[in-house]
This record gives sequence, C-alpha cells and structure tokens, in this order.
Amino acid sequence: MLKLRNFNIALVVDVLYHNKTVYYLHRNSFYTIGLVPVNYSSHLVNFAVPTSTENLQTQLFFIRFFIQIKKISRIYKYNQVLSYWLGLYKYI
Repeated sequence: MLKLRNFNIALVVDVLYHNKTVYYLHRNSFYTIGLVPVNYSSHLVNFAVPTSTENLQTQLFFIRFFIQIKKISRIYKYNQVLSYWLGLYKYI
C-alpha cells in the first residue's frame, strides 16, 4: 500500500520490536531510518540513529524531533514561495 502511494522512506522507532517489518521494508526497497541501541548492529536500518537506551521517552523525543523538522521545512518553503510572489509583483 505504501508503494502505491509513492512512499519510499520509512521511519522505524522501535527497531527491535519491528524487526520483521524492517525486513519487509528492505525487501521492497524502502529507505529506513530508525533508532538503534548502541549495543545492536547499526546495519539493521539504512540510517541508524544511535541511542543509549531504548525506552518510550527516547522514542517520543525522536518523533517530536521529526515533527519539528517538518514544521520548520514547511515554514521555510512558505517563506520562499512568498518571496517569489513578492518579487514577481515588483516587476509588474
């Protein structure tokens, strides 16, 4: 279903719990980003974010971090499009 909707990146928060999911994501050529404890292999996902502990607080911080990045990128894109429109009106 994700491939049909043109998704090709997966964010896996708990790699140890979702190891079968990660396997099927790799099998279907998804790029995976995930939290990996330092005592496990960093090759479980394509981009491993090392953590010292695997607990709910770390996972929530990671999700909140990605939400914040998404918010900042949308604000940046809005400001960029706004500056293009204002620049266009200067030349009219």
